[in-house]
Amino acid sequence: MNLLKVFRLSIVSLAALLIASICFAGSWNGLRTSGPGTKGWQPLICANGNGWQSCELPVNIKLVANPTSLVATGQQATITATVTDYYGVAIANSTINWTTTAGTLSTTQTVTNAGGVTSLTLTSAHALGGTTVTAETFEKDGTGAIWVPFIDAWAPAASTYTGWSNYGGPFSCTAWTPDASTVASGTGFWQSANCWQTQIRYRQDREASVVTGIIRNVGGPVAEYQNIVIGQNQFAYGTKVSAPVCAYVGRNHDGTTPPNATYFGLDSPGGNITIREADGSGITEFGAGNQDSITIDYNGFRYSRGRAMAFSSGAKNREFTFFELCKVRL
Repeated sequence: MNLLKVFRLSIVSLAALLIASICFAGSWNGLRTSGPGTKGWQPLICANGNGWQSCELPVNIKLVANPTSLVATGQQATITATVTDYYGVAIANSTINWTTTAGTLSTTQTVTNAGGVTSLTLTSAHALGGTTVTAETFEKDGTGAIWVPFIDAWAPAASTYTGWSNYGGPFSCTAWTPDASTVASGTGFWQSANCWQTQIRYRQDREASVVTGIIRNVGGPVAEYQNIVIGQNQFAYGTKVSAPVCAYVGRNHDGTTPPNATYFGLDSPGGNITIREADGSGITEFGAGNQDSITIDYNGFRYSRGRAMAFSSGAKNREFTFFELCKVRL
């Protein structure tokens, strides 16, 4: 009797197992298996939890960014995912969920094409750093990640300049004007001339960050040159020898001297010289007539004798000769 019960229980258990197999077998999906070596033991990824769980071979997701880095100004890159099974065979029609730690994605979910490839667009944030873009299968049996740096870029900024300063001395000057030969001898005056002058300054090139606005130097100072015309001045003295002006107003016939008498008188043998101007001014230089050059500087003029105009004699064998009075301004 007991043996019969045991036999009946075994039949019932076997039947239940057979029914369970029949019930669940229709709802199970086959493992992704492809390529060589599919027989034998294979790694599986199974869902966590109690009861019946789905298991699957791991999926590979390879991510590529183009370009590999982005300027942190909203620049964009294409992130491409290639999805393959455990054996490297492309998986088509696989839904991929996307996330990023910074910046923005053009979408959060894509589906692979027949080649197992899908892509989206990443837009950089406006801050230096970077982001990790992650792609994961909808079934969570495969994941891939890539780091995309957010970098800086530099644009030319306005250069800075020092002031111009002379480099060397003036050159290629014009002649001094007025020429000293056109100004009376001994007369002081200012002359002017135009000259070329080389000047130098330094330029510092710079660039600015397109992200932060920080400005930095590019290279070292660069010398720049220019030639300009400058005016030069100097004080000089005239060298022109002016022709003397001569005049003569002699004594009256009665021997008296008129108020406007003008003459150069030489007394011999003493050699005394008397200069008489029309305004009554004059001077006597004793013994000057014995010199080789008979000139007298007086009152801003240089006096000399001109033509002999009259002659007189006096006591003690003294003779007096009257000449034209010639003068030129000093």
